[in-house]
Amino acid sequence: MPKTVFLILLLSISVTAQIAGKVVGITDGDTITVLSDRKQIKVRIAGIDAPEFGQDFGRVAKKYLLDLIFNQTVRLEGSKADRNGRLIAKVLFDGKDVGLVLVQSGYAWHYKEYTADQTEADKAHYAQAETIARERQLNLWKLPNPAPPWEFRSGGRTARQPVSYPPVTSGKIIGNKNSMIYHKPGCSTYNKVAPQNRVYFDSPLEAETAGYRAAKNC
Repeated sequence: MPKTVFLILLLSISVTAQIAGKVVGITDGDTITVLSDRKQIKVRIAGIDAPEFGQDFGRVAKKYLLDLIFNQTVRLEGSKADRNGRLIAKVLFDGKDVGLVLVQSGYAWHYKEYTADQTEADKAHYAQAETIARERQLNLWKLPNPAPPWEFRSGGRTARQPVSYPPVTSGKIIGNKNSMIYHKPGCSTYNKVAPQNRVYFDSPLEAETAGYRAAKNC
């Protein structure tokens, strides 16, 4: 959709600040496309920032969001566009705040620098959700030093130097973030995953929940 047409549509949205539509596209862990009244609206989920594809959990976060809301009807609350012409909106599905669910599950950061459009209650809930996800080491918080996506985009520490991975612990499952395949101890390929591509899980179930599949050779 041309940006001028989108902005005209956005003006009509801002009158009600709420629209409903079906999710027809998932760009990444925080951007979706919603079809409403035969028009496609690109939406940036408000209050969060998910890992980029060049980061650990970037593709996993996208798959989690895909499994959660793709082809489902959601409600959007928002009336502003970002510099890329995307509607910034709170996304609600089945009575749940999708952005909050992503933070709670350890697939996104609370985007604290851009919370002007959040209510005080939402700010508090998102901040608390991130704190709990960190403490429980859920998904991206398993990493020893996860870098925020905004640092990655600006050429910060993650873009200039690789993530420092811990040594393999006995019994750990090793996932390859590029192939989305996991390797169990005893597999011939167990220690052949490049260190910069490794993601660690405590069990096959945890790996499969994150969207990985087992290597065929073990």
